[in-house]
Amino acid sequence: MFKANITQTPFTTDAANAYFQNITGQLFGYDVSFLATLRALLAPRMGEEDRINLVFGSSNFDAGALRGVSDERAVSAICGNYYLSDRGQLIIHSLKGNQEGNEASFGAIEKKFTSVYDGYHRQEKLKVFYRKSFNLDCYINPELKSTIVFVENLDNKKMHYLQVTILAMMPWYLDQEAGMTEEELALVYSMRETNPDKYNQCLAKMAEKYDFRSGRIRQLLNGFESRFEKMECDRVQREIDTYDAKIIELNNSIGDCLRHRNDSCIRLMGLKAKIAEGGESEIMEYFLCNRRLILERVTNTDIYFAVKDYLEYFDSDMAERIIRNHNSFAYAYGLARRGESGAAKAERLMMEIFVSGNPRLRIRFCAAYRFALNGSVEALRNHDFGFEFDGYMPNTHINNYQCLGNYQRAINDMLRKRDYIAAVEQCVASCKSLNWGDSAVMEGFMSTFWNGFKCIELPDGSVVKAEQAIQWLEEQDKPAEEAREDGAKAEKEETVDEQAD
Repeated sequence: MFKANITQTPFTTDAANAYFQNITGQLFGYDVSFLATLRALLAPRMGEEDRINLVFGSSNFDAGALRGVSDERAVSAICGNYYLSDRGQLIIHSLKGNQEGNEASFGAIEKKFTSVYDGYHRQEKLKVFYRKSFNLDCYINPELKSTIVFVENLDNKKMHYLQVTILAMMPWYLDQEAGMTEEELALVYSMRETNPDKYNQCLAKMAEKYDFRSGRIRQLLNGFESRFEKMECDRVQREIDTYDAKIIELNNSIGDCLRHRNDSCIRLMGLKAKIAEGGESEIMEYFLCNRRLILERVTNTDIYFAVKDYLEYFDSDMAERIIRNHNSFAYAYGLARRGESGAAKAERLMMEIFVSGNPRLRIRFCAAYRFALNGSVEALRNHDFGFEFDGYMPNTHINNYQCLGNYQRAINDMLRKRDYIAAVEQCVASCKSLNWGDSAVMEGFMSTFWNGFKCIELPDGSVVKAEQAIQWLEEQDKPAEEAREDGAKAEKEETVDEQAD
């Protein structure tokens, strides 16, 4: 058994690889000898339908890992990378663990390999043949003409020695009566030599019967003269396919253009008919009649306007919960921060405006918008409101954050339908809204509200700041409070007189 690598042989050249397309496989490291020997021994014995694929693999399991699973799972783990149900497989598997691990692997294989992989049976005589040299186990499947060999710590020497029994590993290729030729026996015996010289000589002699050169030349140069024409045919065919695809694309594009043109013609007729009808502009009449709206600027594509109205839409229940909590954002600014007395006054005013069923005081709001005639709306941020908006607080949602909330989608839909009046009405509704659930917006609102902004309307139409509104409430409620106090005092005196009697 020689150790040296066999890196080149007559049976593993490019020409030989092209010739022996029915016997393929891997190298062992840099050594090609196993594939060369397979081709030398088996090629003359194989039928047209036969194929052999040589595979080298390995596993490394310790005994503890294998004891933790069933033998069936151990076998599946060891052989999991192989296609043992395929035809024509010759698999050489090296068990590369320590002694205990390899013994456990061999034990699991011996017990359960044939159960896990149906159709395989043990080639006992191979195990006996190699017993004195190294541990080995072999299983063959005659129906698939496939074999797997398990070897302990496979190396070059063992790999070369295994080649001596290739025909025993794949016995379906050996005619027991005819046996082996002298050349084949010489090749087999050469694997036992201490150097590869004899092996190389045997391979060279056996290769003489094959015309690798002619086969290679025929493979590489067959039809060479017409290759350019074939390549050009393929190129021109691809070119024609490209033109066909382009024609289809252009036809589809023309169809789309004709359809869009027809739609545009119909729309043009409708627009001309509407222009011919004339009449007063509905949106113009709407702005003329609605004093809540201030028209600021109009271009060919946009309308800029502002809204002033009373705060009307908010969640009273949520407002009450927040107002009752003196630690909430409602008490973080201005008068509301001035101790219990200030907080009590602030609560009185906010309960009147936001919770009372019939509030005597109202907050004035304003907001600015831009309509684009293509069907979109934009809230204007940090807008410069004119003198018409004196006494109106800019709606914090819109002026500070450009936030239209759920109104945005509704307004855009109406603009796309050219229902401008409905779109303006939605803007008015957004101006009159306040979301107590949006803490960022509400903190901005409270800061403006409590820091002296004049936006609270009294019943007589005058507009005052928050502290003035509180003073008005106190004056209005003072007679009722005094009456309640006098009544309580009289009741107390009456009780005392009764006790004296």
